Amino acid sequence: MGEKIKNNKGLSVVELLVAVTILGITIMGIALLFPAGSRSITNTRLLTRALNLAQAKVEEFYRMPSDAGDLTAGTHGPETVDGSFQRSWVVQEDYLREGTKKVTVAVKWVTTANIDSVGMVTYINK
Repeated sequence: MGEKIKNNKGLSVVELLVAVTILGITIMGIALLFPAGSRSITNTRLLTRALNLAQAKVEEFYRMPSDAGDLTAGTHGPETVDGSFQRSWVVQEDYLREGTKKVTVAVKWVTTANIDSVGMVTYINK
């Protein structure tokens, strides 16, 4: 009865294995976020570029005379821009009133999963 039990302050092998397993699962979960984040950044970059291309075409229309070939009624394009974007537009003359043109610009691009697109509509009165 005179013998005292000592407190061991180290980790047992089982405790160490449990800790390493929990750490491994946590690191794997975090590692899975990186590809998803990278895809999201790429998709956002492509969407922003497509919107900029559509806006640039709309701004071109405002600088053109009303009888320019690109502003005649009908479907125009597609034209390839930056190697991977297809831009086209549809012009409707005398939309809602005489002299007003409705122009719908569409920009498409191909991703690994599918074809994405954005559209922009403007009205030109010249």
